[in-house]
Amino acid sequence: MYDRIHFISYWPRFSGITQSSVIPTIAYLIKQGIANHIFLYTREIDISKNQKHEMLKVSWCPALIGRFENSGLQLIETTISFLNLIRNEPRQKSLIIARGATAGGIAWFISKLTRIPFIVESFEPHSAYMTESGVWPKNSLKARLQRYLEKKQIINACALITVSRAYTELLQAEYKQLSNVYTIPCTVSFQMFNLKHPGELYQNILNAGYHLSADTKIGIYVGQFGDIYYKEEFFELLASLQNQDPNFFQIILTPKPDLVYDLIEDYKINKQQVMAKAVDWTEIPLYLRIADFGICLVRQSKHKRFCSPIKTGEYMAAGLPTLISKDIGDDSEFIEQNNIGWVVDIANKEHLNFILPSKTSMKEAERIRTTSYPFKSRDNCFKVYNQIFT
Repeated sequence: MYDRIHFISYWPRFSGITQSSVIPTIAYLIKQGIANHIFLYTREIDISKNQKHEMLKVSWCPALIGRFENSGLQLIETTISFLNLIRNEPRQKSLIIARGATAGGIAWFISKLTRIPFIVESFEPHSAYMTESGVWPKNSLKARLQRYLEKKQIINACALITVSRAYTELLQAEYKQLSNVYTIPCTVSFQMFNLKHPGELYQNILNAGYHLSADTKIGIYVGQFGDIYYKEEFFELLASLQNQDPNFFQIILTPKPDLVYDLIEDYKINKQQVMAKAVDWTEIPLYLRIADFGICLVRQSKHKRFCSPIKTGEYMAAGLPTLISKDIGDDSEFIEQNNIGWVVDIANKEHLNFILPSKTSMKEAERIRTTSYPFKSRDNCFKVYNQIFT
């Protein structure tokens, strides 16, 4: 039992990723009695009066940033802000937990100055993701700094929690002294997702002028395009699916729907059969319930076998088979071995030969949920925290 846990997130308190991943983790730690109190540290550009943090035994400690556009300077600004908030806190029976390798770098630095031990959860080779995707040049200052901070985390953290079994095994092989590496994939609450058809939402889509019928096959994509995700290849796939079936309908839930409509024109895709919109993360389950399959095209590269896209867990929890690119975390292998979707090698243009699947039956949806529960459900995967803290 810790008197206090300092939980560092690199995203705003009310962002979708904090709401759907950080907050459930904190709630679990409190529920299990692992901490008497948790202090949540987030980066905020501004704080609205309407944003109310209401969690028993959890204090929100926002750091206002925004003076710098440069991401490196933002990292320094955030580190100093969090350090000033934590440095005067009692050290006895205290722990720092950071989500992700970027926040983990901050945790290592603060731990070095305060001597409060730290854990990094959702630890991934972020520097490799960014360089392999072409976002950062391999020898840029950003990449070299991030690699340095990741190594410091590996050596100094009292526990690391990766998001894939493959990365856990690699770390244990490369660092023989490590006995404190665990795996928790990006999980979802299966209670949030069920198989009940949202009739009202379906009717709203019809009323908006889209052409759907009981026989319409519906695909769904959740998330952004670019960086670690394929963009052009996704729209090549979409054009191919529409050529196979002009009535095929694609739902795209993304923060930048205007970008989608621009690309639809470039690829000569019928915009009447595509709905792109930005929605709150709590609405995602509703849209998944009317789809027949989900799409997850992570950019293939050497280190992507260590990632864990949260969208695959959402698709599985909603009973949807998933079309996924090859060698993505533990997910591609799990999907293929359990016959709950399709794996395509984007490098060999296999996505262009993908045959539009039939509509997903209720029986098949139930099988996917049941099969995926041990792998992606928060209730099951969070038990790892009990192993760490016993």
